[in-house]
Amino acid sequence: MTYSITYPGMTWAVYRELEVHLAQILSERPQILLRTDPVYDYNLDQVQSLLFSPPEDNAARALMCDVLLHYIERWGTMATKVGSVIAHNGTQELRLEETDRQTWLEFLTPTPN
Repeated sequence: MTYSITYPGMTWAVYRELEVHLAQILSERPQILLRTDPVYDYNLDQVQSLLFSPPEDNAARALMCDVLLHYIERWGTMATKVGSVIAHNGTQELRLEETDRQTWLEFLTPTPN
């Protein structure tokens, strides 16, 4: 399952830093999706979202959760001014205001089919 996360107001360089951190944990490298608006606006984020698939291993998933929460804590103030940190897994959405570590762990844990 592919997840998508958006940190409004976070710079391209910080997305790249997050991508590298997650690549050290994940078996598949995350993918940065660039914004594709037809009109360029310097004030908008350059990145639309970061796509990734959480690891199946519980310890790796917990570490990934800690990395994501680090970025939420670091960029949360800016995100609440611009929008919310939003994560999608196809059926569920998380926003910055309603998340804690346990919520993220549950969100990142795949449900059996």
